[in-house]
Parts: sequence; C-alpha cells; structure tokens
Amino acid sequence: MNKYLSIILTAVFILLAASLVLFDMDLIKEDVPKETTKAGANANTKQPGITPSFSSTGYSKGLKYELNFKGDAYVVTGIGYCTDQKITVPSTYSGLPVTEIGDYAFHHNTAIKYVKLPETV
Repeated sequence: MNKYLSIILTAVFILLAASLVLFDMDLIKEDVPKETTKAGANANTKQPGITPSFSSTGYSKGLKYELNFKGDAYVVTGIGYCTDQKITVPSTYSGLPVTEIGDYAFHHNTAIKYVKLPETV
C-alpha cells in the first residue's frame, strides 16, 4: 500500500510542479478582468493623496475570484497574489458581474490602504 501511495504522491507533485512552470512561462494564463461598462473610463481617476498602482487593465491584478452560489456572478474571495496597496475591483470578471466581496477576503492584510468597488458590488 505504501508503494502505491508513494507513486501517487510523486505523480501529483510532478503535475503541480509542471503546472507552476507552465504558468511562470505564461503558457497558462490567468483570467484577466474585462470591463464591460463605462465605469472603467473613470478607473484611473486620481483622488487627493492617493496614487493608484494598477495593472495595464486599470484593475488590481491577481485577486482571487469564485463563482457565487447561483453561478451567475463572481465573488472576490481573497487577495490572491495581488500586491497592490490600493485595490480596484472590476465590475466584471470572465464575462460575469462581480457582485460581492467575500467574508474575510482581505482579513489580516495590513498593507491595503483602500479598496475601490464597482457599482455592481
């Protein structure tokens, strides 16, 4: 039994390592939020004393999203690999609206200065 478990764990480790390498080489790409409303036109509006640090899309890159219970919208569930201090959440993600920020999505993250939410939330 231990021999089979060892083989299975080795195979899983190899698959995880391979997917990390492919992601790092940009052969596997993350979903990039796509803005479908006019709210994106004002996404880079400067506020006094705040310097936005956005990706090329105007929104914070790397946030973690999950489909809601109904499957008709996305929920921001965490910071993911985003390092922005000024978070800007898009109004849509992968063609569906972003309608919620999940419980404890940014819990214990002391680096975040503010979070800009779309009207859909």
